[in-house]
Amino acid sequence: MKILHFIYDSPQNPWCGGGGAIRTWRINSILSKRHEIELYCGSFKGCSHYQNPFPVHYIKDAKGYIESRLKFIIYSALILREKRRLYDIIVEDFSPYAPIIPLYLKKSPENPPLITTIHAHYGIEALRLNGFLGVMSIVSEKIILRQRKYAIVVSPHLKKAVPNASHIAVIGQGVDIPSLPEATEEFVLFLGRLDIRVKGLDLLLKAWAMIPENKRKFPLLIAGSGSDDALNKINSMIRHFNIKDIKILPKLSHNDAMRLINRAAFACMPSRSEGFGLVAAETLSIGRPVIASHLPSLSSIITDGEDGILFPAGDVNGLCSAIKRLMTDELLRRRMAKNAMRKKGLFDWDRVASLTEDFYLKVLSSC
Repeated sequence: MKILHFIYDSPQNPWCGGGGAIRTWRINSILSKRHEIELYCGSFKGCSHYQNPFPVHYIKDAKGYIESRLKFIIYSALILREKRRLYDIIVEDFSPYAPIIPLYLKKSPENPPLITTIHAHYGIEALRLNGFLGVMSIVSEKIILRQRKYAIVVSPHLKKAVPNASHIAVIGQGVDIPSLPEATEEFVLFLGRLDIRVKGLDLLLKAWAMIPENKRKFPLLIAGSGSDDALNKINSMIRHFNIKDIKILPKLSHNDAMRLINRAAFACMPSRSEGFGLVAAETLSIGRPVIASHLPSLSSIITDGEDGILFPAGDVNGLCSAIKRLMTDELLRRRMAKNAMRKKGLFDWDRVASLTEDFYLKVLSSC
């Protein structure tokens, strides 16, 4: 197959760089051994086109985040109109803030099928998460996304995002776990984008402060990338709650992040919204329990009471109780760690790529 792929995000994007981008790169790296793939994504300062193992193009130079997204929306449509006849299928990773808008809508032999991968669906929650900008997300999901006929969703609950799809497949994430040595429990870990509202860092810091300092068996470690504004707000909350046993690390390489998980007693994911929950999959695969919000995406990965603890999303008291329980019960942590390791095989990249390839071929054969 000849595949033309669009995704705004990329692993190096300083504003995003999320699990969806990692997924796209890993799957395409595997499939490019058998198929011809060309990828277009949003630009950022310092980005440059390259080919390894498939060609990657950044759409127009942009000085800032908003400009980058706007240019991606406009020029991806122009590229799509110009190049569509050269490919067997078009693939997009859907972003409600930078959607692909096909300038061809009528089905014809000249137009290859458009397959959409959906990582998240925000609905009305977009307004609470992103204020007025959430209106764009709602419009994109209500109007643009509902036109899609062929879709891959990373979690079963996301099927609702494409009620008019004629072909839909649930295909989750894979994980890359390096060889890791035996490690002792050193801290409680938050790993991920430093988005205070979406990732629930405000909940985590408040819950942590509710635990008496002499009852905290481990310190709290926060690691991930984020804007200077987000980092300043996090430090301000730490001072407000007078938390002493906490450390913030900058964005890490993948292998360093995996080594960090390996040294954790357990991880916390108090997110208010998650598309798939890549950090949860990675943490379980390494054999560490996860405390997480009871969201559909996370509950499809974590089995409550077996390899982690799920608490009601947004419930500070529930999060605090879960942290205290897992922090003080070593036997429970060991049992959950053992159960977590059993899920590693579910997140194999070759399996994910094979399922994706099968779906591409199924759609192509139906057209």
